[in-house]
Amino acid sequence: MFRKIAKSLGIKYLLLEVLFLSALIVLSAVLISFSYTIFEAPIKIAKISDPDYIVYSPSSSLIFTGAIPSGVYTFLENASSMKLSPEICVLASINDEVVLARGVILPSFLNMTKLQVIQGSLNLSQSNAIVGYELAEKLNIRAGQTITLFSLISNKSLTFKVSAVVKGEVISDEVIVGLEDARFLRGFGGDYISFVRVLPESNQDMELLSSLGNMKEGREGTINIPAWLLSLVRNSQLSTSLSGYSTKLSKNMESVERASLFSALLASLLLSAAAVYSASGAIINAQMLRITLLWRLGLPRREVTRAIIAMKIVEALASSLLGTVAFFILHSFGLFRLTFLFHSLQADINLGYAMLYEILLILTLLFSVWKKVKSNAYEED
Repeated sequence: MFRKIAKSLGIKYLLLEVLFLSALIVLSAVLISFSYTIFEAPIKIAKISDPDYIVYSPSSSLIFTGAIPSGVYTFLENASSMKLSPEICVLASINDEVVLARGVILPSFLNMTKLQVIQGSLNLSQSNAIVGYELAEKLNIRAGQTITLFSLISNKSLTFKVSAVVKGEVISDEVIVGLEDARFLRGFGGDYISFVRVLPESNQDMELLSSLGNMKEGREGTINIPAWLLSLVRNSQLSTSLSGYSTKLSKNMESVERASLFSALLASLLLSAAAVYSASGAIINAQMLRITLLWRLGLPRREVTRAIIAMKIVEALASSLLGTVAFFILHSFGLFRLTFLFHSLQADINLGYAMLYEILLILTLLFSVWKKVKSNAYEED
């Protein structure tokens, strides 16, 4: 029965529906990945790599534009043996090109960050700078040349000699300078940095991070700085913007970000479902003459309907498999990249959202087919 009905409805319609649904799955998977990447970008740029923690000021809209007391870094350094990298980020320009300059203490930074040296040697002393490979190619910068960074925050500028060109996740689009040079460009006093990257290496390190606040807050991603550190804030002109601090574990999104992501995806999901509903309905309408002939030849309508639904399930599963494989192949070639916050980012894959989306499409397809066949069955009566 199944094979006879599938043959009578036409193989070309089956292939057309499979290809259409597969293409829609690839397109929507790309949109889901882009949306996920955009909402994760601020923390991904600051963290550079997993599985770091970030201690930062939540009052800033972007992690790398905030400020925290340097005493936070000193406290963590004295109280543990975990890897730490205090950093200051500055939005600056080179030849009218906006870039992110990251000020670091080079040994601490390299202790947590993997870099591939393309040209020169790593050195940040005596007004040297390290330039990311993608940025260097874009601006035609080579090791040994000089560049001038103009701070978009403080209107100050510094000239650097490029000691190296490097490749690295996120870093390929940045300029790395010494911490004190970045402090000058940012206009910070000696008591402030942008954030601290933290890499816990033991349960004791995790307990230390949790001890900064209560355990519940630690698990949820919010910590309270000890009173002696808060006193630094109260005596500062930045006190209104430094009311608390947050940590984020890799692969963990706050509830607000999660809600924003769902909102951003909702429109594309609804449009995709509407497209599947309309397309499947149109194909069934084109096949209805053949379905009606099967009924008139004496085949039970219930069995015909069940066979059609079963055929559509096979089509949906084939489309899901084909679309998913096509997406992963294209993703492996690095084709899905977007520029956001002055960085070229590879789109991240979120399998959970992608699977929910595919289930939604399959259910929409089956509902559309069932409704069309049932409606035409009543008209035939």
